[in-house]
Amino acid sequence: MKVRFFASFAALACLSVLTPVFASSPSETRFPSHVTYAGEIIDAGGTPIEGAHTMALSYLGTDGELLLSETFENVVVSRGHFSIELGAGATGSRSLYPSLQATFAEHPS
Repeated sequence: MKVRFFASFAALACLSVLTPVFASSPSETRFPSHVTYAGEIIDAGGTPIEGAHTMALSYLGTDGELLLSETFENVVVSRGHFSIELGAGATGSRSLYPSLQATFAEHPS
């Protein structure tokens, strides 16, 4: 089973507010290279998914433009629950930015 996630980048960018590390200059902000994302997957009947799955996640700008896509292989799903490290997946060739960190840096809010 292939699972796809589409998330508005504006919502994911809010996560950067939770963990920014400020550099020596107040105007410089370092953005996280990885963010832990946990979720739940159920089938159409409401039954939690089980097993190892490939997941593809796309980060979209507010205008719907594809900013970054990542693929995660062998994500273990137990009773519908999973956890992945955003920024650690294989980056898609159609991505506008090379990494999660670069995406946050270009779209901080």
